[in-house]
Amino acid sequence: GANFKYTWGLLVYIVLTIAFAYFYTSITFNPLEIANNMKKSGNMILLGAASKALGLDITLLENAVATVFASKGEEVVEMNKKALAIGVENSK
Repeated sequence: GANFKYTWGLLVYIVLTIAFAYFYTSITFNPLEIANNMKKSGNMILLGAASKALGLDITLLENAVATVFASKGEEVVEMNKKALAIGVENSK
């Protein structure tokens, strides 16, 4: 009777909630892209984190990154600058 209808409603609700969460996550969060970026940028993050202990000026490092990666395009330069900044921010 009424209990059976309630069970179906709850089942549909749970399935739709899980489906929404799965598809929303797959649209907004790409773990492979983030993992690849971490592999490519790991050294820059470490350099940013170590810059304070080494007494390196962040502006000097950003300019060096821009010079070294200029031939690979602006996107690569910006990605490395962001990685450097992440390292600096997380070393505080």
